[in-house]
Order: sequence, then C-alpha cells, then structure tokens
Amino acid sequence: MNGAEYVRRARRYARKANLVPLVVAAKLALYTAMREQQLSKVGLAARMGLSEGAIRKLLNPEHRSHIRQVEKALRKVDKRLVVEVSRR
Repeated sequence: MNGAEYVRRARRYARKANLVPLVVAAKLALYTAMREQQLSKVGLAARMGLSEGAIRKLLNPEHRSHIRQVEKALRKVDKRLVVEVSRR
C-alpha cells in the first residue's frame, strides 16, 4: 500500500467511525515518522525482526493490531506514544 492509499484508508475509517481510535492514530503517527525518516516497510521490518507483510498489516488502519505492537514500532523510529485526556 502506498502513502496516498494509506492516508485514504485512514480517512475512510475515521469517517465511518466519526472519530479516530487510538490505535489508528498511533499507526498514522508511525507511518508519518517512517516517511520523515525515509524508512521503508522492509527497513522497519528488519529493525523489528518481522516480515514486511507483518509491517504492512501493522500499518493498515483496517487491520486490528494491538497498541503494544504499534508502540514497539514507534520506539524503533525513535518516537513514543503520548495520550492526553481532556474535557470536551
């Protein structure tokens, strides 16, 4: 899945749900960090000891992933997940 397709899927998912779940937001942050670092799925897979297919699934906003997996991937690109809760 290329970058434009990934963003389209994330937006479509958000429209269906009227909000973006935490795991989808984390996946988008991971994708953004990868783009900034010019890191391919194969490159991230090598850093994590996973297959490229596993990374493809991890980035797919429609695929159910555990937040721990996304957090681990974010750490591999020198990022961390921070959650803030506030009043409406």
